[in-house]
Amino acid sequence: MTFPNRDRRPSDRPTEHLRPAEPVYREEAVYPREEEVVERGDGRVRAVRVVCAVIDLLCWLFAIVLAIHIFLVIGGANPANGFAQLIDSWSAGVSLGLRDLFTPASAGLRTLLNDGLAASVRGGCERSDT
Repeated sequence: MTFPNRDRRPSDRPTEHLRPAEPVYREEAVYPREEEVVERGDGRVRAVRVVCAVIDLLCWLFAIVLAIHIFLVIGGANPANGFAQLIDSWSAGVSLGLRDLFTPASAGLRTLLNDGLAASVRGGCERSDT
């Protein structure tokens, strides 16, 4: 009984290395293989994200303080009240120097324009997750 020769190497070079034939799947022929992007768990990336989250939180906190100040001034809150004084002093610190940019006669409109502009600049800083 004879067996078929399954060795694909030429008879004059029997020690030549041949790669095994790779099967071709129909899916690979029709749909090219996609690369998978794996994000490394790098400590620097995590640290930067934490710092960005803290800065974002502070920006929103400052915008909320400015919005509360606008509400208190337009609502006619008592300026001698401790809470109103606290919010007034905090809003002065986070107003980005825009406290006296607009000077209309009405105190409510002045606060709305100046602190509203500062709040929109503070609250408008969004991050991009790419």
